[in-house]
Amino acid sequence: MSELLQLCEQHSLESGFRWNPNIPFKPGFYLHKQELVINHVSRALAAMNQFSSINVNPKDFSRLPAARFYLQMMRSQSEYGLAINTFTSAQAIQRENTQKHCLRTIFGGSSYSFVNIIMDLINPLTMKERINILKT
Repeated sequence: MSELLQLCEQHSLESGFRWNPNIPFKPGFYLHKQELVINHVSRALAAMNQFSSINVNPKDFSRLPAARFYLQMMRSQSEYGLAINTFTSAQAIQRENTQKHCLRTIFGGSSYSFVNIIMDLINPLTMKERINILKT
């Protein structure tokens, strides 16, 4: 694995760009599971904050485009790395909570609002279901 990554990095440097898969490794080239979760959860939350900082108001969009935006853009940020790693149930719950936070932000809910209705409307798979699908 390490030789393959080094070859990819060498090729990218020769091509004029720097390749970075943004996958944290522990010594011995083992995936660092907790860092992977933290990186991608924070990346999804940062993307949500960018939309807030440019004054994208969730009230300006109807529910269907907002739901599609979430499923296409934000969900993929938090799902990155699910297929190449095994996660504990606590890490899956952490990703579920990030999903709920993103949905609250997109649909204009407060931090105390329930997202069960939103989840029923857009019908996304839970993170545990996504992990099982990507593993097969």
